[in-house]
Amino acid sequence: MPMEVRVRDVKRWVGRRIAVPLDGEWPPALQELAEWPLVSPPSGQVVVDNGGDFLAVALSGEAAVEAECGRCLRPVRLSVPFALRQEYREVEPGFEDEWLAYRQDVIGLDDLVTEAVLLALPVRPLCRPDCRGLCPTCGEDLNDGPCGCAPPQDQRWSALAGWRAIEAKKPEEKPEEDS
Repeated sequence: MPMEVRVRDVKRWVGRRIAVPLDGEWPPALQELAEWPLVSPPSGQVVVDNGGDFLAVALSGEAAVEAECGRCLRPVRLSVPFALRQEYREVEPGFEDEWLAYRQDVIGLDDLVTEAVLLALPVRPLCRPDCRGLCPTCGEDLNDGPCGCAPPQDQRWSALAGWRAIEAKKPEEKPEEDS
């Protein structure tokens, strides 16, 4: 069943506001597009304000997802807060208009919820802010302690590695004296 809010009462009086809980099931498009599974039902609130010739819909809530840490690959459960605001009118928008249309006193929220949650999801989730990740050489989890691999050498300086040895073999030059 799609997420929606009925606006028959709020659209009658300018300045009127209603607040309703965000409930139902996550929109199918969100479940399909989200990189990680949503593990709890939607929780949040929808506030609709009558602004005269438009209705302003403010959506806010929290989504819980099961993700994988971007550094150590451990599973992590994240609470992702989301919020979005959109204007709606009873007329079809033009090409450059920034509002959406609604019909029959109902505003469908599926697209708005999908956009809000997708924009709020982290690009690279972390199990904790100071996660040390995996060793690039052996793959050990560095959060459990050092792995025993030799520290990586900075290859940018490898061309100069033998320079000290060459300099040590050069005979010392005596400074010239002025006569």
